[in-house]
Amino acid sequence: MAKYGSFKDALLIINGYDLSDHCAEVTLNTSTAELENSAMGDYTDYKTPGLLTWSIEAKFYSDFAAGKVHECMENLRAQLASLGVPPTALFNLRASKTNAVSATNPLWSGSVFVAKYKPVGGKHGENLMTEVTFAAAGNLSVVTA
Repeated sequence: MAKYGSFKDALLIINGYDLSDHCAEVTLNTSTAELENSAMGDYTDYKTPGLLTWSIEAKFYSDFAAGKVHECMENLRAQLASLGVPPTALFNLRASKTNAVSATNPLWSGSVFVAKYKPVGGKHGENLMTEVTFAAAGNLSVVTA
């Protein structure tokens, strides 16, 4: 069985911004809600699957230049201020940017909104990092061809 190898070439596009070259960490979290399904007389605590939950957590090297991390997040925040509701953005995520979409390099995509954004933070003497959590605003799609 083939193993993926080191994770060093991910593709992350948010709202048309390719932030791959600033991304130090990215995690796609998925889970399914566990709904109670046991009743009186049952001897097992049964569960039934509920809704899918997913989010993306990313950590970027900060960059305040045009077309980079801060502008992408601020554009989404500015829309929030003007609309009064969190704007959504499309995302694309692949484990390898250089390899084509395939069964061994799937493409995840969907609609997200910025749930948490830390534009500035870190320890003295360390790289300035930006942490962002994107929450699901639609279904998660996976393409393998």
